[in-house]
Amino acid sequence: MATAAVAACAILLDSPPIPFPTCLFRLITGRPCPSCFLTHAFIALGHGHLLEAMRDNLMSPILAAALCLTFFVAVGDIVADRNSLHRLWTRGERFIVPATLLLALVAWFWNIYKASIG
Repeated sequence: MATAAVAACAILLDSPPIPFPTCLFRLITGRPCPSCFLTHAFIALGHGHLLEAMRDNLMSPILAAALCLTFFVAVGDIVADRNSLHRLWTRGERFIVPATLLLALVAWFWNIYKASIG
C-alpha cells in the first residue's frame, strides 16, 4: 500500500523547492548520497519524464520498477495465499544484492559528478 501511496503522490504532486538540505549525509559532508534527489526523480517519473528522472537520480527508474513489481507480487501473494515474493528473493538474492550495491555506487558517482559541475 505504501508503494501505491508513493506512486499516487508522485503523479499528483509537483516538486516544491525545499529551502534546506533534507539529506543528513549531504548536510554533514556537503556531498550528495546515492539516494539524493530520489523524491524529485520519482515525481518526474510520475509525470512521465524519464530523462528528467534519470538526470535527478540514475537509479530512479530501476528502483521505481522494482518497487512496483514488489508491490504487485505482494498483493498477488496476499490474494492467492501464496509465497512467491519470498521465493523470488531466495532465488535472486545472490544477484539482487550485488546489482543493487553496484547501482547505488554508480548513482552516487553520478550525484557527486553533478554536484561538482554545478
